[in-house]
Amino acid sequence: MHLALVDPYRSASARAVAVRCRDGSTIVCPDNGVSSLAWAVLGGVAAVRELTNTELWHPNAARSFRGRDVFAPVAAHLSAGAAFERVGVEVD
Repeated sequence: MHLALVDPYRSASARAVAVRCRDGSTIVCPDNGVSSLAWAVLGGVAAVRELTNTELWHPNAARSFRGRDVFAPVAAHLSAGAAFERVGVEVD
């Protein structure tokens, strides 16, 4: 499990994703290119899901603290054994 985050607050933030790599690793990150070199080293991308399941987020998620309120809680759930498919909808 890896969590990578460079997500400056903007009016339109990059979508939040979980990337399952071909070696079995998972990276939770914004879809802004910050992790593209990492997943290349980990064998490439096997599946990607957008972090749309708000049940896995902090209960009072703030728009400006996505690292604390969205990315970190989802990474923690996955590390604790939550199914990858549970984080949200599949994307290309």
